[in-house]
Amino acid sequence: MSITLTPGYRANVQLRDTSNNVLYQCNYATDEQVKEFIGRYANSRDGYSLLQGVVFPLRTDTFKNYAEDLFLPTFIHHASKTNNFVLRILSSIVAIAFDVITIPIRIITTPFQLHRNNIPEEKHPILNLIQNDQHLQKVIEDNSVNLCYEVQNVQLTNPRYESGNTFQNATKSLIKGSIQIALKHLPGGIKGQSQEEEERSSYLGMNRDWVLENYSKNSSSHYSFAC
Repeated sequence: MSITLTPGYRANVQLRDTSNNVLYQCNYATDEQVKEFIGRYANSRDGYSLLQGVVFPLRTDTFKNYAEDLFLPTFIHHASKTNNFVLRILSSIVAIAFDVITIPIRIITTPFQLHRNNIPEEKHPILNLIQNDQHLQKVIEDNSVNLCYEVQNVQLTNPRYESGNTFQNATKSLIKGSIQIALKHLPGGIKGQSQEEEERSSYLGMNRDWVLENYSKNSSSHYSFAC
């Protein structure tokens, strides 16, 4: 199998919804452009904390959301999202009992929360970027997108000539990553997940026929809870 190495820096950045539909994409030729895009759009909104959910019924936009945040906010937004099955059962029992006891507090603070929710929340810049996309309504319902990027950088050494042949060395780095972004402040927040995978290869070439000399691969995942 022949190996093709085209020197230079190439990057593709995409925004995808939770169903993996591409909402926006752009190609870049410099690392600075990629960093600028990520710095501008990869800002996840903080989530409302457990204490805020205990004191206020945070969502009042629909009756269903209001009922959930009035009667069972701790159970729905925190205990039910626990990964461990046994801990989820134990924390759910405690959360339901706690939610029942604190219902009067949220009833009293409902008028204040209704007033606060009438104040428009600052629009996330991603929503302006994809405002004409056909999947916009789904994005608004999910309140999250994934920022995906793929960067490839190939560098070739200056050729050297021996016995009529041309010798070169080459290095290739490939970085793939994704960042989950919350577009709105939500009870409990969104479990933000960032993943990145990096591959590095070195080649020895003779007359543009490349042989792989070394290959390495690293991956990492980072989880963060917005609260």
